[in-house]
Amino acid sequence: MIRAIIITGTLLFSAFFTYGYGEIIKVPQNYTTIQEAVNSASPGDTILESPGDYLENSLIDKPVFLISESGSDLTNIEDPDISPSWGTAETMVILIDSPGPGKVSGFTIIGKDDTNGAGIKLDFSNWEISDCTILHNHFGVYSYAVNSDINNNRIRMNYLGVTRHNFTGRTPDAS
Repeated sequence: MIRAIIITGTLLFSAFFTYGYGEIIKVPQNYTTIQEAVNSASPGDTILESPGDYLENSLIDKPVFLISESGSDLTNIEDPDISPSWGTAETMVILIDSPGPGKVSGFTIIGKDDTNGAGIKLDFSNWEISDCTILHNHFGVYSYAVNSDINNNRIRMNYLGVTRHNFTGRTPDAS
């Protein structure tokens, strides 16, 4: 009986950190863009991306779990080479502008080699960035966050791989 409880608890713990604790929103099935899904999400929701190419910048302004259904080989988020509607001078493919817990996992994130752009700009703590390939940005990941994990990523062909300020989370990799 105790073994069954431990196994059940372990599975629930793993599921919680793989997906959020709220609803699952699917792109493009429920919303055609990542940004529309983020806008409609509640804190803790999981935004699950089907394989494909998503040409957009995304502002994540709430704690959500943005997860690729099929991994970075089949799911790309690419900078559309236009200024994002959220009005920043720099071009970030993904701007995380909310405290976590949250997660971005399983994407290839492609920039436009801007002089100030970033594949992911992480401004708040308690986020996980994992299993992503991040290419063609000035900064692969630019982070002001503390207590966040940046792990198991392939960060290549950027001017700078990972730039951290005040970082106290798990040591990022830039293989």
